Amino acid sequence: RDKLVTGVQTCALPISCDVLFLHSARASEIWGTAEWLSRQGAGRRPLVAINFMNADFTVGPHIVDPESSRDAYLNAFDKLFSVVPRERTCLSSSSAEIVAAMTELAGMPVNLYPMPKFVPKLDGVSRPPNAVALVGVLGPFNGDDRAVLIPDVARATAGRDLACRFLVQGPTHLVRRDLVDVYTALRSLPNVELTRTEMDFDAYFSAMFACDIVLINYDSLQYAAMTSGILSEAVAFGIPVVVPPNTWMSRQVAAGEAAGVIFAARTPSGIADAIARVLDDFDTFKAAASRCATHWRKTNGLGVFLDRLLADIAKAQRS
Repeated sequence: RDKLVTGVQTCALPISCDVLFLHSARASEIWGTAEWLSRQGAGRRPLVAINFMNADFTVGPHIVDPESSRDAYLNAFDKLFSVVPRERTCLSSSSAEIVAAMTELAGMPVNLYPMPKFVPKLDGVSRPPNAVALVGVLGPFNGDDRAVLIPDVARATAGRDLACRFLVQGPTHLVRRDLVDVYTALRSLPNVELTRTEMDFDAYFSAMFACDIVLINYDSLQYAAMTSGILSEAVAFGIPVVVPPNTWMSRQVAAGEAAGVIFAARTPSGIADAIARVLDDFDTFKAAASRCATHWRKTNGLGVFLDRLLADIAKAQRS
């Protein structure tokens, strides 16, 4: 928190700004921002808008003490509201679960916003059909276990003669020996293409656009409330998805906001079963995905998010 205060002071942020927007804030960042604002004088404090994308107050394998995490948010909000009144704050998230949790922690309404995700339309870009379905596993794997199952998933689909191959985005760096072994295995499999991880936007979106299915192999506990930019990109491109159960992604599928299959178990056979279900009725899933893409682009995206944010800021400024 103290480093954030020092850093903001160093970057010469205009003290006279009307709005201070934290696009993805955790408890320490809220506390540090409030501490910095407290040093500016009561007449120099802007309206504060905060968007929440992380669910680090929930139970998950990456959280040692969820109660301590919740307490950190309670302390951060107390600090913030001692400096900026609630009526001059705008709180938001694109996850209904995070909205509910943060509303309780903040003691004020948190608004459900569109996904603030930029996805190019690629108008006029055509894609030749793939001889076999291309399953994309995108997003760099650095220190988590999302990649660990992929070699066995690829073997499971090959063993069942499923007409698919995998495009896997490689890691930026590897610090775990078991992940080195995973990527050694991936490079050896004939139905897997491993990409360079350092892809610019054009290369990344081209890779996504080339996929017939996007596999999102996330841990259900960690992503119970957290949103997924990769799912949003797949939906916006009209690509069917395969997603884990009991997550924000699975609720998007269940609500008809995304087209695809929720795998029953996070195992190689469970994921292979879900891929098989999409392949068995691919035309139906693809048509549904196309309808979802049209809806997503009307109701989500960076422009829609900013319109909602600016409207709420204007409302708060009038209060």
